[in-house]
Amino acid sequence: MYHIADCEIYQKIWKNLEEETLHLTSLEALTKLDLSLEEGSLRKALYGENPEEKLHIRKMHLRGLTNKKQQADISKIARSKSKANRVLTSFIELFWSCFYKRLWKFRCKVMIEWEKQNNITTKEKREKKIRAKRKENKENITPSNKVRESKKEKETRIQKDASSRVDRWIRSGGKEGWLRFKTN
Repeated sequence: MYHIADCEIYQKIWKNLEEETLHLTSLEALTKLDLSLEEGSLRKALYGENPEEKLHIRKMHLRGLTNKKQQADISKIARSKSKANRVLTSFIELFWSCFYKRLWKFRCKVMIEWEKQNNITTKEKREKKIRAKRKENKENITPSNKVRESKKEKETRIQKDASSRVDRWIRSGGKEGWLRFKTN
């Protein structure tokens, strides 16, 4: 899912989504907490400054997470740690709501259209998953190069092994583990 965060195709949607979330967060802070937040400093605290930081924070937001730096920055703006926590909680909820409505649903519609154009059905997708799972299971199993012995050959092998063990026990006085016959 993280490829969505840095995909060039979705950058315009991301920008609109982030602006909408920022606006809704400051509006909610004003109405519920009676807290007026300057959007420029709030933007900087929530989304970061440089592109690498913005991408990292965006990926954290996709997981529903924030970091201590964001909390500290918003605490400075709000002048209260508890209000900062409430603002961050509200922000994450609004972020996910906007992300789902604006980007995720759009992406799903695009994928559905593409699947229709390429005549990909739900049944084919399920069959593909099943085939992939079977293939994965086959790759995890080590192939046995042993030729399976017949029941008679196994009996003969076990009797010879038992006979040699009894002979060793009589000569040396020490008995070997007899449980191995069950697993052979």
